[in-house]
Amino acid sequence: MRILLIALVLAFPYVSANGQSWEAAIRGQQQVITLFLTDLQESFAFLAEEEQQTYIARYRYNLDMHRGFCYQFSDRYPELAGDALNLTLATKGMILQTGREMRRTILQSGDTAAISLFNEWTELKDKLADQYSLPEQKRLQGLPKMEKRAIQYEKDLYRIAASYNGLPDLLGVRWEDVRAALPDQHVAVEFSHFRYFDGEHWTDSLLYVAFVLRRDMPWPVMVRLGEEKEISSILLAKKDQPTIDRVNYLYGFPEPDMDDPDDMAGQRLYALIWKKIEPFLQPGDTIHVAPSGWLHLLNPSAIPFDYDHVLADRYTFEWTSTTGLLATASDSTAAVVAGKLLLFGGINYEQKATAAAIGISNGALPETMMEPGVSRGANWKYLPGTRAEVNAIAEMAANKALDVQVFKDEMATEEAFNALSGNVEGAIIHIATHGFFLENQREEPADNAFTVAENPLLRSGLLMAGAAPSWRGEQTTEGKDGILTALDIANSDLTGVPLVVLSACNTGMGTMDDGEGLYGLQRAFRMAGTDYLLMTLWEVPDAQTARFMQELYSHLLETNDVQRAFTTARELIRSNYPAPYYWGAFVLTR
Repeated sequence: MRILLIALVLAFPYVSANGQSWEAAIRGQQQVITLFLTDLQESFAFLAEEEQQTYIARYRYNLDMHRGFCYQFSDRYPELAGDALNLTLATKGMILQTGREMRRTILQSGDTAAISLFNEWTELKDKLADQYSLPEQKRLQGLPKMEKRAIQYEKDLYRIAASYNGLPDLLGVRWEDVRAALPDQHVAVEFSHFRYFDGEHWTDSLLYVAFVLRRDMPWPVMVRLGEEKEISSILLAKKDQPTIDRVNYLYGFPEPDMDDPDDMAGQRLYALIWKKIEPFLQPGDTIHVAPSGWLHLLNPSAIPFDYDHVLADRYTFEWTSTTGLLATASDSTAAVVAGKLLLFGGINYEQKATAAAIGISNGALPETMMEPGVSRGANWKYLPGTRAEVNAIAEMAANKALDVQVFKDEMATEEAFNALSGNVEGAIIHIATHGFFLENQREEPADNAFTVAENPLLRSGLLMAGAAPSWRGEQTTEGKDGILTALDIANSDLTGVPLVVLSACNTGMGTMDDGEGLYGLQRAFRMAGTDYLLMTLWEVPDAQTARFMQELYSHLLETNDVQRAFTTARELIRSNYPAPYYWGAFVLTR
């Protein structure tokens, strides 16, 4: 009944506004948003993920109607920008955030029965992930029963977690809380997008906005950016071109005498997005950026504002899934103190060790000089740069008397990664390998189940030892297939891991969801419980990546400040290789 009431009240502002009763319309908006957020806090925590998706879908058009109202009138009534931002903070990635909080609450509860149920649930989900990796004709006949049991376990776990009051507070962050958490010269920029209702009709426009908030602002500012088709047309213009050509196009600024300025899109990206935001920024600001939609695929640091400069020359950008985390993070600093380093690299994709042999590897493949032309993701070739990379990091860590475990060659297996689940609190995990992201589900038969998978978390992953034969559809040896999917990772327990470094290509990619962001490796590691994640937006040259990673750890192990170490390493690579292709792919997010 409450859902029907909310749906009716959300339509009220347009009736009132068209009747010129503005104050009543605004009061109605504020009342209904309060009602919705209360219902969210009371109901959402008791739902399994599929039910949460249904809950959000039921409200989607009503919520977009509210956003459209605020979009039209926030200039006249600035408090509407605050209402719209509150709605964004409450709903952006909330399935992901409640899932993380449920896991944390259960595992820290001390309730042996609840923890036992959680372990049964994760084991069952791991078995399901193994089944989904098989061609459909080879899957167990009892799969639907397993799926139904997993959903029931999940419901029970959410109810138990809610009884500990672990979930509702997570959905209660308001824009005032974010403002209070911002230091001087720090700015929150929360992006959002929605389908536009003009007061009478639904349009075909998907509008993008940026909510800008500083400590000294009385209200957030809603900055109108434009339509999704303007952004996506730029990002897709060179989609089928080689990576270096596509990146040079996206982040290039046209020369004054250039015959066709449209050959470089950087100027248009700047004008479309950041030029509109800059009136509320100051040089030297640290900007906490929470992307939305297509903006997940852009690195703002690399966007040029003239021929010689990029936005990284004016500002420091720190990525986050939502700026609401600024108000809820127990530690607002970027401190990452390594208790242990777990390094995967120099992986043999053709063979893997047996389960009994998995352990620390001294290496079997010959040391090879880094090959400048090799990219991480172009194919499943051996990556010599990853071997040199993990060896150098291990040596640096050993010099700091840190505990280091290295998985190389046939030992860098999927089983070795799975064994970390629940046993890695305080450890930094570094994985240097090939990554993959399959954007669209294929309908025709394929050599493996991943290219035809409906679940986007099965179409994104990392290649471990012995993965190549599995990918080709060949019969594999005992154990796992070596293809570590995002679904496998999401089922892991990496709670307490302060940093995961994905030294691979396309690890920042995923399938877009209107409210939940990207379904891919980024989401998987967040769901598993990690804090910081270093990922890439495109295929990365092997040699430059190895150099970047060595610089990153050199500064991180010295300062324990991951944000500063990241920026320092990136700028060093940039000083030697100015083109964004070599440094702009790296993104650190929290």
